[in-house]
Amino acid sequence: LVVQNQGPNMFPPSGLDMRDMEVEFLQFMWDVNMLISFLVGREAVRRMVPEYADEDEPFVNRGTVVFTGATGSLRGKPPFVAFAQAKAGVRMLAQSMAREYGPKGLHVAHLIIDGVVNGQRVNSLVEVENLKGVSVDAFAIEVASLHDQHPSAWTHETELRPYSEAW
Repeated sequence: LVVQNQGPNMFPPSGLDMRDMEVEFLQFMWDVNMLISFLVGREAVRRMVPEYADEDEPFVNRGTVVFTGATGSLRGKPPFVAFAQAKAGVRMLAQSMAREYGPKGLHVAHLIIDGVVNGQRVNSLVEVENLKGVSVDAFAIEVASLHDQHPSAWTHETELRPYSEAW
């Protein structure tokens, strides 16, 4: 099981108007969301799917790779254009990997999180009492559920959102 959960969102340092956004910020958001997902995905496949794996062989369950996404991967909104383009890239990466390696026994899933995973790192960065996010335990349960799925009924994409999230 490999879970790629890196992918911060943040306000552009140059302000909220896209016309003022620096290319360096766009590139930074791409690097910490999409590029790292590509590297994790590539290395997972190198270790989990042998080069000789063939779709015509008897099926072998080779494990699961889960990429965490965000609502921004489905639809962008100002001022988060840099985040949206990077998360959309992660979504396309997950789809491409699922199509290429699913038939060879690797379950690839894209887990959209609408909100934040309310863990230690987030709590150390955000000073909000009673932050309503997806609990770390609920996130782990969902990942385990994806990993435990029977290959005849693999989920590729699913969404988690806390009860308090407006959508």
